[in-house]
Amino acid sequence: MSMKKIRNIKAVVFDMDGTLFDTEKISSGGWVAAGKALHNPMPMEMIDSFRGNNDEGITQKMRTHYTCEEDVQKAWQVRNQYALDQVEQHGVPLKKGLWEAFRDLKAMGLILCMATSSSRERAMNLCSKAGIEQELAFILCGDEITHGKPAPDIFLTASEKLGLPPEVCLVVEDSFHGVHAACAAGCPVVMIPDMDPPDEEIRSLCDAVLDSLDEIAGVLEP
Repeated sequence: MSMKKIRNIKAVVFDMDGTLFDTEKISSGGWVAAGKALHNPMPMEMIDSFRGNNDEGITQKMRTHYTCEEDVQKAWQVRNQYALDQVEQHGVPLKKGLWEAFRDLKAMGLILCMATSSSRERAMNLCSKAGIEQELAFILCGDEITHGKPAPDIFLTASEKLGLPPEVCLVVEDSFHGVHAACAAGCPVVMIPDMDPPDEEIRSLCDAVLDSLDEIAGVLEP
């Protein structure tokens, strides 16, 4: 995939779903299950549009399909239970190269953290089960930010917590919303596509488009 050397990076800010964990497919399956339980399936285009959104953003989108608030809340319950069951049965599915990326980037002296659109409760549960919590300087979550991706808030907040300017904080993302948010924050961004292959516009916004996490260190200039 396309890549170029990225210079002067001091920290790496990872997205979670679809970037560190292979959970986007689980999430989509949960929304399909919710539609079946309510006998009113959501269009796949709507489910696809949820990727990269925080809970409030997803809820607003759902309200355009379900006019009854009880149905919206029921959909969340079914989706969340589906995702919990999948993780309990099969563990947290890690994306290829996660541990190698953490090892190599730390060896370069970089600070690692996570900025996810997911809620803190869900993010901490997954990170704890996956055993990566101790690898990260901090975890920033969607329910702690006013405006979710594609707004830049979460990455601007991450750079503030790091005490570094956005231009030295590399963002690693899989979603279009995430790429747009990183660019709006002034952060360099690497995309590792998951369920959404990048179009020409997204490619033009990325400093690199890679196949897996273990390729990140190779595009950084010491």
